[in-house]
Amino acid sequence: MDVLGEIFRWKRMSFVKRIGKNMLREIGYDVHRIEKNNKVSAYSPIELKYGPVVDLDYVAIIGISLPGMTTKQSGQNLFSLSYFQQEKGDVVEIGTWQGRSASFLARATYESGNGEFFAIDHFQGSSSKNGKKNFVVNEEDLSDLVNVFNGNMARIGLSDSVTLLNMTSKQAAEKLSDREIRFIFIDGDHSREGVEKDIELFFPMLVDGAIVMFDDFSMRHRGLVEVLDNFLMQNKHSRVMTFGNTLVLKYKL
Repeated sequence: MDVLGEIFRWKRMSFVKRIGKNMLREIGYDVHRIEKNNKVSAYSPIELKYGPVVDLDYVAIIGISLPGMTTKQSGQNLFSLSYFQQEKGDVVEIGTWQGRSASFLARATYESGNGEFFAIDHFQGSSSKNGKKNFVVNEEDLSDLVNVFNGNMARIGLSDSVTLLNMTSKQAAEKLSDREIRFIFIDGDHSREGVEKDIELFFPMLVDGAIVMFDDFSMRHRGLVEVLDNFLMQNKHSRVMTFGNTLVLKYKL
C-alpha cells in the first residue's frame, strides 16, 4: 500500500472540501451534517425537573442542515422573535423553498403553542431571468421541490407542525382570509409590484403588534426598499430594525 500516496489523496480531498464549503458560504449557503436517524435534539442536554428546555444552538444545527440562504444567526432571530411573542395568532412564511427558514419558524410556533405555521410557495422559481436556475435541487423543471421540502420537514420531525400551501401568495391569502396573523416572514417576489401585492394581501390579517419581516432588504432590490420606505412613512409601526439583509417591524393598527 502506498501510504504517502494515501495521505496525499486524503489531504487533497480535505482541501477540496474546504474550498467547496468556503465558496458556498461566500454566496450565502452554510454546510453542516445532520444524522440521518434524526438523533439531533432541539432541547438542552441539561435535565430539569421542570422538563425539557429548547436550546437555540441545537435548533440552529437542525435548521441549517437544510438547503437555503438563511444564516445561523438569522434563523435564530426568526425563532426567538416568534417564540417569545405575546400576541396571539398564526405564523406565515411567503417563500419557503426547501424549508431552512421554515424549520426555525415551525419549531418556534410548535414550542410556543401559539397558533399554526403556514409555509407558502408555488415552487416555480422567481420571475427573474435566471430565477428558476437559482432554485434547482435535482430536476431542472423544479418538479422535485415539493417532495424534497416535505421530506426535509419529515427528516427533522416537523411534518405535523407545517401546513404547506403550494400555491401563489394570492391564492394562499384567500385560503387564510379568516385567520389572524401574529408573525409573517416575507421572502417571495422582491419586485416592487410583488412586495406591494403581499402587503395588500396579508396586512389586513395582521393583529395589532404583529411582527413583520422582509428578507433581502438591500439595494440589490431597490423596488423592495422603496416600497418599505413608503410604508414606514405611513407610521403604521411602533418599532423597526434591520439585521443582515432583513427588515423587521412591529405592526400597529
